Amino acid sequence: MTSSPAPALFPGGSTILLTVGLVFSTALAPGSALGCVDGISPSESAFVGTFACNQSDVIGVFNDYAITDESWQAAGLQDDCNANLPFAKVVNAVVFIGLGPHLQLGGFHDTIDYLNESRSTRSAYHGDFYLRFVQQGATPSMEADSETGRLLAEDRTNLHCLIFNMPSAAGVSAGFLAERAAVIVHEAWHHWQHAHGMSSEHANGPTGNCTASGAACDFYYYHAPDSRLPDGSLSSQIGKLNVNILDQPPNNYSHTAYQVMVEFSSDMANFANPDLVPFAVRLEAMKVGNVHISQNFIAVVPYTIGTPVPFPKIFERQNP
Repeated sequence: MTSSPAPALFPGGSTILLTVGLVFSTALAPGSALGCVDGISPSESAFVGTFACNQSDVIGVFNDYAITDESWQAAGLQDDCNANLPFAKVVNAVVFIGLGPHLQLGGFHDTIDYLNESRSTRSAYHGDFYLRFVQQGATPSMEADSETGRLLAEDRTNLHCLIFNMPSAAGVSAGFLAERAAVIVHEAWHHWQHAHGMSSEHANGPTGNCTASGAACDFYYYHAPDSRLPDGSLSSQIGKLNVNILDQPPNNYSHTAYQVMVEFSSDMANFANPDLVPFAVRLEAMKVGNVHISQNFIAVVPYTIGTPVPFPKIFERQNP
């Protein structure tokens, strides 16, 4: 069994002292989540205000992302439109993932790829796994971890309080909506790695350019937005995130978990639907992406995510 953590690398994260076993046994006050700092940031509140929470959407996310484990009872499952609580915050993150670049030029990948990759139910990217709420991981700084290759049990991803805690008023926070969505994308990539017979482990840091401690360092197989693949297609076309070429140097094309996370953050900063995604949320995507660029890669990544423009000019792609 492989457990692949994604540590939180942001200052100001809360240290959660409750044990995992309390998830199933502790009675909760109404409208609260076990162990988390409940609440919603102004930017996420503005995002929620752009669409109405309805049960058909909630049920769709519940099924597609397998938020079915009993641990979510302690995290707002019975109050599923309460955006102060973790369950609804997962729904918000999934909605956010679906509002990225689609059938257009300029991004790394299409939002359809991010949706198919990040969903928990079986897709072209991986087999079935489920999401579990566990208020703290192996260390207080861990945002999430994935368990792959479990013996006689379904694989799973564990999401921790750090990505659900209400962000503080200043600084970059693991509780940002944009970071939570990127963590879901990151963790799903570990299931992609397992499905393709690849190691889902991070390298231990600090090492090289990676300043993070512990298992939090990855390689970055750089490709530009709209990068042309050996078959002539573009990386931004649907299905091209699910391509892995490591035997055609210098035309290798591959991804690691932190790399997919950063490319997703860049795409959301620059091309998230400006009519539905507040500019403040896109700015947060830029900020969290640049934190990972600076801290989680063994070699220097040859770019940073620039400040997005409020209304990006969209160039449609003729071929999907």
